[in-house]
Amino acid sequence: MEQLVHDALVRLGIRPGDGILCAVSGGVDSVVLLHTLLGLSRSMGFSLMAAHYNHGIREEAKEDECFVRHLCSSLSVTLHIGHGSVPQSRLKETVEEAARRMRYGYLEQVRKENGLSYITTAHHMGDQAETVLMNLLRGSGTRGLKGMEEKRGNIIRPMLSASKEDILAWAKEKGLSHVEDETNRDDTFRRNSIRNQLIPLLQREYNPAIIKALCNTAKAAGEDERFLSSLAAQAYENALRYGFGQTCVVLSSDLPTEPAVLKRLVRLCLERLGCYDLDSAMLMNILDALAENRRTDVGHGIFVDHKQSVQFYRPAEPVTESAAFQNGSAALSTMGLSVVWPDAPLGAVLRTRKQGDVLPGGKPLSEWMKQKGVPRCIRDLLGIVAVGDEVIALQHYDLYKTDMPAPRFTGGVEKF
Repeated sequence: MEQLVHDALVRLGIRPGDGILCAVSGGVDSVVLLHTLLGLSRSMGFSLMAAHYNHGIREEAKEDECFVRHLCSSLSVTLHIGHGSVPQSRLKETVEEAARRMRYGYLEQVRKENGLSYITTAHHMGDQAETVLMNLLRGSGTRGLKGMEEKRGNIIRPMLSASKEDILAWAKEKGLSHVEDETNRDDTFRRNSIRNQLIPLLQREYNPAIIKALCNTAKAAGEDERFLSSLAAQAYENALRYGFGQTCVVLSSDLPTEPAVLKRLVRLCLERLGCYDLDSAMLMNILDALAENRRTDVGHGIFVDHKQSVQFYRPAEPVTESAAFQNGSAALSTMGLSVVWPDAPLGAVLRTRKQGDVLPGGKPLSEWMKQKGVPRCIRDLLGIVAVGDEVIALQHYDLYKTDMPAPRFTGGVEKF
């Protein structure tokens, strides 16, 4: 087991000086992980802390917490303990989903507060097989069939290639004690029923090595998913035209036609806007809107509009801030926008557009923007320089030819 975890840590790029936070529930898997990490921390030069989260679901949870306290004390490992009440903190989610959200939120908080590099969890091959089956039953594509990744962001799973049998054998060999979570036998939870009923049925009636087979499927799906995601990322970079924080993303209309790539590109756009809960209904709605060149509400406060360009956006609140020029520059702090223009005329201010704005000559700015195809979602976000209602400069656009040096805008809406 030590060699398996060691090889995984090397493969994951753990270096001397890194700090690792081990999630410890008190179950046999996390106890084995903690012991192996403690031994390897000395030889590999990383620091180690532990964290335990009491979800407030079971009466016995306090006993688990006491066990973990005693375990970490006996090993001289610094322990952090968090408490929550999953039943009272559920959003539109199952108890399992709420517990996971709260637990990982606490682990990330501890990691940041202590300047640690990674969070480790004790997931193994059995957990991977359960995850693949759960996602398969939901109708997932390769993104779900790849199961859990050995490394995702700051979370690493160095025992993902270990079998449950090997973990139990190592714990027995070392004489390690642990606690049992009685809820693991409660088959009203979907994962438990898959572990306790479906997998044994598949092993007995179809394939004794079903866990290994499902892990192989996850590996193959992961390889395919990484390749398709790389194509989507490249397509995204090629098509990206404008962006502003988590408010809008504007792409050219020249998008990939291959559905597998287009779906992943859509996901990238939504993730840039902070939306990570994309279900199949949302995805099909977006793809239909793109194909039909129309606007649609996709939920989570996000809209998609396909006219001359493809726009993913959250309707922006009006920006009322304005700034007069001082020493040839002005800035809008709420937008992260500034402009340098030593030749700015007297009375010029930096702001965003407002009703009644006109160009020199009297043409309405709104009409000009429409004629020039300025994406709708950035019209109220672009920086302008104006004297009264007369707009004399517009971020990213040349309003008219002049011999004067152009103003230099920085920040705000990005152009790619």
